[in-house]
Amino acid sequence: MPYIKETFDVTTFPQAKNVVLSDDPDNPNKFNEETEFLVNAIRDFNIVTSQSVILDFGCGMGRVAKKLIETFDCNIFGTDISPSMLQFANIYVSKPKQFKTSKSYTDKETIDVCLSAFVIQHTESPVVEINNIYDVLKPNGYLVLLNEHKRFVPTDVDSQRYVVWNDDGFDVHGYVGTRFTKINSVQYMSQTTEIILYQKG
Repeated sequence: MPYIKETFDVTTFPQAKNVVLSDDPDNPNKFNEETEFLVNAIRDFNIVTSQSVILDFGCGMGRVAKKLIETFDCNIFGTDISPSMLQFANIYVSKPKQFKTSKSYTDKETIDVCLSAFVIQHTESPVVEINNIYDVLKPNGYLVLLNEHKRFVPTDVDSQRYVVWNDDGFDVHGYVGTRFTKINSVQYMSQTTEIILYQKG
């Protein structure tokens, strides 16, 4: 199955926002509401302090990283496969002392909490990415996973320039459950998915 990673490349900030979280004409406040909901759920899990080092896996243009820093005054490493997304993230978050970006992060056992919001469902090699997340987390570190219950792999672009998504059948939650222990979960707004808190053993 082909994988079109250029799907995630952007040239404008509105484009970046839409790739990170699709627009909803019926709810112009979707971007802010969903970002706040996710950060409030992380706050309620009681796993982040100002001393925490967080990996925002697939940070996009930094929508959650910015809110996390505003809420907890923590330090964040944002990773993303798209160089253009990382450029927009540095501009949007605008906290160079607390927010660093890179295409990948591999420093073992240095991260307190990893957040992955609607990202692993899109990755080319989810087993590799989940294992890398496990490796960079400190012992007893946490993974906050927000993911649909199927895969959305970018395999093509149609005649109107819309991405063609396919499900390769890989069970993200099932594999995560073989590496991590589920600690807690909360329903994600009105959608049929959850924000799940896992812990590394």
